[in-house]
Amino acid sequence: MKSVKVMIVLSAMAAAIGMVVSCSTLSPAEKAAASVKPEQKTEVLDDKGAAFKIGTPQWLVEYVGGGNTAVQKLYKDKYCFVIEYNDAERDFAVAWVGGAEGPRAVSQKVSISVISQMESKQQGEKGSDVEAAFDNAAKALSDASFSGLTKDADWWQTVRNKDTQSVETRAFALFLIDKKELDRQIAANIQNIVDNNTAMSAAERAIYAALIADITGTGLENS
Repeated sequence: MKSVKVMIVLSAMAAAIGMVVSCSTLSPAEKAAASVKPEQKTEVLDDKGAAFKIGTPQWLVEYVGGGNTAVQKLYKDKYCFVIEYNDAERDFAVAWVGGAEGPRAVSQKVSISVISQMESKQQGEKGSDVEAAFDNAAKALSDASFSGLTKDADWWQTVRNKDTQSVETRAFALFLIDKKELDRQIAANIQNIVDNNTAMSAAERAIYAALIADITGTGLENS
């Protein structure tokens, strides 16, 4: 079976929160992206623009240097999500980020960002109602399909590890969606959790209500 090595920014909730707390600490995905630089342990053998002498696009330069947070600064009215996938086969890696798995990975990143935002607003509070709210929101958003999400650009680089001499392709795709539209859909997905659970406690309902108000008021804290 093909070994899947999915590298996405905020690939785990702890990494996502850690990056918010300390800008000096790179997530595992950012460290992997940074290794694309030829002056480090890998050398670039080929990339999408080489044949036509086209330079690396700015969004990818920003992603390699500072992760999704840096890319987000390029877009005022849209949320951006960079998806990365590495594989020994170039066509497979490129197809993965550009196919159905790309939007699924975006949904996972949205889920992680929302849970991080919930934890921040709860200020470390614990309890069964809080944990249930986190779990339900994470599952609903990870499984969600967001309309209006589009793949704006893609890129790939084939690199060789100088130590092991192994060669792989790192494929990237940039997905964009209107900020207000995604905020609306996130709020609707969270509201569905409440509407479909009549036995939900008042405390848990209050957690969801506060998050919906926050999302519709100030938006998703996308990083």
